[in-house]
Amino acid sequence: MLRPSFARDIVRLRATRTFHPALPSRLRSTVTEPVATADDTPETAPDQRQVFDTGLPDPSRFPLYRTPSPAKRREEKIDLDNVPTEAEIDMMEKEQITADAIKHVPEYTEDDLRAFYTNVVLSGAAETAQDLLPQIGAPETTTPGQRRFLLGELAKRLTTPAEDTEPTVPALPEGVATHMALTAALMKVAPQPVAPTVPLGLVTQSEWRALFDSFLVRSDPAGAEVLLSTMERHGVIPTTDDLNEVIELYALKGQASEVARLIEDFEAVGLPLSNFHRDMVIKATLGPDGETQPALDLLQQAEKLGQPFPQSSYNLVLTRLVDGTPTQLPDPRSRAAALDLFAHMRLAAHPTPSRELFTTMIRLCAAPQDPQPERARDMWLEMIEEHEIQPTAAEYNAIIRALGSTKADYLEAYDLLRQMLSMHEEATTVPFEGTTNRLSPWVPTLETFLALLEGTKRAGDLDRARWVLNEMVDLARAGSFSGHPGLQGPDEEMMAHIFQTYASWRPRVKRGHVKHRAVEGEEVAEGTAAAQEVASTEEPATTSSSGVSATAVAEEGAGSVSASTEARDVGVEDVARASSEVAEFGEMEDDGPGGPLSRADALREAKALFEAILDASSQSTSSATNPFRGVSITTRLINSYLAVHMSHSNLESARQTFNDTWAKLETAAPKYGSHAILPNGYTYLAVLERCARGMRKEDRALAQEWGREAWALWRKWAEIADAALPASNPENTRKRFLIGLGERQIEKVWVAAIRLLAIGEDTRGAQRLLDEFVHLYPPESIRTTYSPYIAPEFTIRMTMPDSIGEPSVPPHLMFRDLDVLHNKLVRDEDWDGVARIKWACSAYERGLATRRKWRARGVGVAREFRQRARERGEKPPPLDSARAKVAIPEPKTWKPRGKVRGNGRRGGRRGSE
Repeated sequence: MLRPSFARDIVRLRATRTFHPALPSRLRSTVTEPVATADDTPETAPDQRQVFDTGLPDPSRFPLYRTPSPAKRREEKIDLDNVPTEAEIDMMEKEQITADAIKHVPEYTEDDLRAFYTNVVLSGAAETAQDLLPQIGAPETTTPGQRRFLLGELAKRLTTPAEDTEPTVPALPEGVATHMALTAALMKVAPQPVAPTVPLGLVTQSEWRALFDSFLVRSDPAGAEVLLSTMERHGVIPTTDDLNEVIELYALKGQASEVARLIEDFEAVGLPLSNFHRDMVIKATLGPDGETQPALDLLQQAEKLGQPFPQSSYNLVLTRLVDGTPTQLPDPRSRAAALDLFAHMRLAAHPTPSRELFTTMIRLCAAPQDPQPERARDMWLEMIEEHEIQPTAAEYNAIIRALGSTKADYLEAYDLLRQMLSMHEEATTVPFEGTTNRLSPWVPTLETFLALLEGTKRAGDLDRARWVLNEMVDLARAGSFSGHPGLQGPDEEMMAHIFQTYASWRPRVKRGHVKHRAVEGEEVAEGTAAAQEVASTEEPATTSSSGVSATAVAEEGAGSVSASTEARDVGVEDVARASSEVAEFGEMEDDGPGGPLSRADALREAKALFEAILDASSQSTSSATNPFRGVSITTRLINSYLAVHMSHSNLESARQTFNDTWAKLETAAPKYGSHAILPNGYTYLAVLERCARGMRKEDRALAQEWGREAWALWRKWAEIADAALPASNPENTRKRFLIGLGERQIEKVWVAAIRLLAIGEDTRGAQRLLDEFVHLYPPESIRTTYSPYIAPEFTIRMTMPDSIGEPSVPPHLMFRDLDVLHNKLVRDEDWDGVARIKWACSAYERGLATRRKWRARGVGVAREFRQRARERGEKPPPLDSARAKVAIPEPKTWKPRGKVRGNGRRGGRRGSE
């Protein structure tokens, strides 16, 4: 047998011969014998053939007529050593095929190549559904002006008689809404219950739509249903979308019976039911009051029947638990129920959550009262990696807000913003054309930048906040020119975040640490000396306990510092260069490469921003290109702006700015809106906390005067607000929190007032406030307001009932809130006052401890289960007396004891402690 290597060489040689037709001839001998023909004879053989003499010159010797010799192609000898490999043979075959394929194809021009590469790049771009297939949208709701015009023309046409004919309908009654009067008149025109086969033609389609929208905008589903019946009598068949809008209106009002009736009508006429109708059943069960237990029972009942509701229905319940209602705030119990429902749904109904469910749960992790960035990050990675869900702007906004809820994780939100921007550029950039006006699902919106500012205001990162503001200004200008409705400028909430960032910002370097170069010239030397003098007077103020510079505003020395700006040392330049570069805003005076370097710089920028907002809000100077045209003047915005002065200005300047700002708003209120802008609880709380904290000795008199004035104003305001929004009504919970009248806000105000009087050496007045607080909010109210937490009965949980915080704890005082008053009383040896403080703090601490113990033991849960069973008509479960009855002891009042020993201790045991 042949050797394997020799056989492989033979195969390669045969393949080479097949590909090269001239290869066999090259491998033969180069000596050729003359070929004989049939006419040849032995005498005229090729080698013996006679040459005839023609008389012409020999062509081989005459150079002008010499025929060109064929081009000799040098071919290297092929043998077994240099035979091409299989890969080389394949490559030569591909080149031959390609050459044959493009033999008759014309060459590409530059335009053809540009178009070709453009199509190649766009073929991989993510296209939205609107770009791929234009969809027919639902009919838009008519505007109020259009409705008034259409209804007026309809009433005029129906009530005006024509020639020799009576009017179609009698005159419309006065005092009745036009849409209702027209509906009643049209029903009388066609009283037959059977619809005609041909429309009567009295009312056009646009007029029917105007009538229908008039009922919808007034939240009147019954009237809208009557109008649809009238349309049937006139021969106009209502669409399915019209019926769905009526069902949704009933669901928003919580009328579950009406929703069920209309859905049964759908089934009776053979119309298909969709997930929308099942969602409306859940929405109607939820109702506007915020009760979620009936909806949870309905979801679990469907799971037991093997027909679970769609994920959109679960998302409705989760959204209610996460966001609350217009009257109720989300609390720890609702957030815990949302986590438990999410885990139960994945086990019992839908193992793989949808995009909307992931978004809702990530938003839950962004709650400022209970931030959970780690849980949000885990859900984000599960969504994009495990389930391969492509995130859009809504998902990016949720995760950015969740990461921005803490100071430690907010920088990661900017990394996600970069990913979002890169995806937007890939989806909208066209090769050789640059940026376009197209919008993608990843375009940053106002919600995106609001989420970013959640982190900057907590960390005091003013550089990034300024960058966000500049981006929003550019976005507003681009939206005004392009006309895109999604490109909005800053609003009131965003500017409030910006001012809060200014308030929490701290200077990078103190003026006492600034070194100046020795420069020739008297002016520069004088400026340097003045700057050093300002620094020496400013350093004690910046290191005071208040943390606020007293001379940064009044004694800034702007001329001296500006004259010596070029003489700053390299150390200051390094500090400024280390900060991120921020684009300059036109109306701000940028004092450094990275933003403001001193408190006075920050105050000037904040003031310039506020003045720009006021100019844009006034009706006379507002224009379509102003970036702040969408910012409305509200009390929250004013409080955020004044917080900058409370944080960076001295007390006298802060009070002057406070009075001037509110006086300006009172005199120019009609320019900024139709309603008056008045201070609320947060306004007075900021003043009291500013006056009650440490300060210079020379500012204490002013702090006492301003603080007492703010306390008196708060007492009057709280009395009026409490009468308008009583705390006994649960529907006022959200409203009281928004105006600064929640439990924790009330507690902070009283603490600041007591501390203010204690600092002012008015210990008797502080004790009177303490007694009044104990009388208004007694310690026993902490126990009496306890309510057991009935956790929903889920198959699996993510939380433990005993680890869930309570939503509403009455105002109370701890020892850390009264430490200043306690130290003053010990110094004055007022042991009765010390005992009063000790009794009050101990009573509140015992109440909180008892409440925590009841929550851990589940006290009162069995009683609630029995009550619910009675309401459902079921047999109550056995009563656990240890958990059903709560024995609330009578509170023990404080009574002064006998003499106190010199060391401040009393003899005997204190029954109240």
